[in-house]
Amino acid sequence: MSKNEPQAMTPEQFHEKFPTVMEINKGCVKNYACPHCGSRGPFSIKVVAFVELADDVGFSLPYQLEETDAPALCLDCDSEDPCLIIDGLDEFLAKLAK
Repeated sequence: MSKNEPQAMTPEQFHEKFPTVMEINKGCVKNYACPHCGSRGPFSIKVVAFVELADDVGFSLPYQLEETDAPALCLDCDSEDPCLIIDGLDEFLAKLAK
């Protein structure tokens, strides 16, 4: 396993390693988690944005974003290892919170 390929983790393993983390994500970072500090976000990810460039106005806001396969990186601990997408993590944490 290289430095940039963290080992997969189950929801149970995540909770065992980070028992105080109970934040539930419902949006675009659902099931994302940092394997180093347990953060549930925010994360940094490289995206490709297409903008309009014109001589009289310069750059416009992005009019199209394309997803990339770039990894999400933790902004809380600045780890260089990518964050994990842990299948079922948010559902697992929601059940624990009840």
